[in-house]
Amino acid sequence: MKYKLIVMDMDGTVLKSNHNVSRQSRNVLDRARAAGIRVTLASGRNFNNMLHIVKKLGIVEPIVSNDGALIKDPVTGEVLFEDYFQPDCLVKILEEIHRHGLTYTINFDYASVSNRSMNYLGFLQRMGLRAIAAGIYEKGVRVTKTHEEIVSDILDKKHKAYKVTTLNNDPEAHGMEETSRWIEEHWGDCAKISYSGLKNFDVLPVHVTKSHGLIVLQEHYGINREEIIAFGDSYNDLEMLRHAGFGVAMGNASDHVKNTADYVTKTNDSHGVAYAIEKFILNDLDMD
Repeated sequence: MKYKLIVMDMDGTVLKSNHNVSRQSRNVLDRARAAGIRVTLASGRNFNNMLHIVKKLGIVEPIVSNDGALIKDPVTGEVLFEDYFQPDCLVKILEEIHRHGLTYTINFDYASVSNRSMNYLGFLQRMGLRAIAAGIYEKGVRVTKTHEEIVSDILDKKHKAYKVTTLNNDPEAHGMEETSRWIEEHWGDCAKISYSGLKNFDVLPVHVTKSHGLIVLQEHYGINREEIIAFGDSYNDLEMLRHAGFGVAMGNASDHVKNTADYVTKTNDSHGVAYAIEKFILNDLDMD
């Protein structure tokens, strides 16, 4: 198969655990681009918090941010697709999250906004190594406001909200499962729950997925799903791996993700993305 598009998750996939991109990965992606294959990212992160990695990797294609809620060209600023919360739906969801004493972060179109200052040490200890670099990096781009200020901003309808991440970073806080269940039962027509970690859940507009992001890119480039190879390691990558013509799970992924994929590569710290691209794309090109 002649693949025409490489789509990679960021954290735990193309990024190493120290939050860096290896030279080996950069070199392999450069070789793929030189062969005419497009390269892009699909992440749960906010658009602006992907741009430093976009620059490191030399990506010029539209990127899938917020788990598919915003697909935007990092060069021209053109928005290919976006889906965001309606204010009444979002406010009710946040009220329930706040009632349980949980910390939340909203990915707006201008910044990520949290309802309280993060207890990063406690949060990182519970989330594990994968979250350390991402948490430290995002600390510099997160705005903190009171819950009341956030609700007021939402009702003013000045900014678009693409995603909510709820964190159990307080040992005394309970109700994660109860809160997520309530959201699904009461607001399932406008919001959905997605899991990207063991101690948190994400809330997204109901039709948003990374796999839909792939469909948008397919239509944009006039290619079919069989011409896409996708890489991921987490639960929010499952639908993307299923949709792509060839889905690759990282060696550090959970068993469920591995069982979903067409192939399991090496871990993110062992250059798993580069290894699979060499094996399934570049080696075939060298043989032609």
